[in-house]
Amino acid sequence: MRYLILFVVLFSRPNHADNLDLSRHDQQLHATMSYAITQTSYMIAKKHKVKYALIKAAIFTSLLGVAKECSDKTFSTGDLKADSVGILGSGIVILTFQLP
Repeated sequence: MRYLILFVVLFSRPNHADNLDLSRHDQQLHATMSYAITQTSYMIAKKHKVKYALIKAAIFTSLLGVAKECSDKTFSTGDLKADSVGILGSGIVILTFQLP
């Protein structure tokens, strides 16, 4: 049932809201905040192995992004894509530099 609800929510949005355009200020904020939240969450969860801490941080940040979009007047998948860019960037930095 929850997958049906998620499917309906994700695909019942206006067509103009699904583009990823990182030149938009709102999407820049989404990517930046997702990067920062993922880094912070990783630092909190780093008592686990790197891979598990990173997965937990990415899931936590994704859930925050979806919750934020559900609270907006219009659901924008472009904003969720910008969140994904921030999470991916954070993951690359963590895995490349093995931050302490």
